[in-house]
Amino acid sequence: MRRFTLRNDGGSYVTLQSPLKVFFDITAACNLDCTFCYKEQPRPNPDPATLTTIIKELSEAEVLEVVLSGGETLMSPAWLDILKVARGLGLRTGIISNGTLLSKDSAHQISTWANACTISFHGPNASVYETLTRRKGSFQEVIRGLRFLNDAGVSPGILFTPTPLNLELLYE
Repeated sequence: MRRFTLRNDGGSYVTLQSPLKVFFDITAACNLDCTFCYKEQPRPNPDPATLTTIIKELSEAEVLEVVLSGGETLMSPAWLDILKVARGLGLRTGIISNGTLLSKDSAHQISTWANACTISFHGPNASVYETLTRRKGSFQEVIRGLRFLNDAGVSPGILFTPTPLNLELLYE
């Protein structure tokens, strides 16, 4: 086991056996084409058995929380199974999504199997949002997805990527 040493507020050192949180990209696939994205596309989705093995190894390494991300997490056919495996192993779970593919059912599954959910949200209106995502209709889709999450009792965090186009609009 690798040890990590951190300095705490008192100036002494704390040794950890493993990272507390791991962000786990389970797919590179995405339904948007954001101007600022650094992901390479297309790539095949990893085999679900491989993803499960990695989750088990993270649990054995005593990682406390795994956050599923991507690409667009919901484009992985294994996203829900991976959340279930992780929760079954006692891990805290989270999911990062662009929110455009959310349905009532997937929002309910997130409320059941994820401890946290974060949605990428890039601007206060369709003009800004869709200029950044390069996909017409994506603003209304993310608004719909946020409503599905709220209806399912999920209060998602918001992930905002500042760009010259949206930076001045952050508080809108």
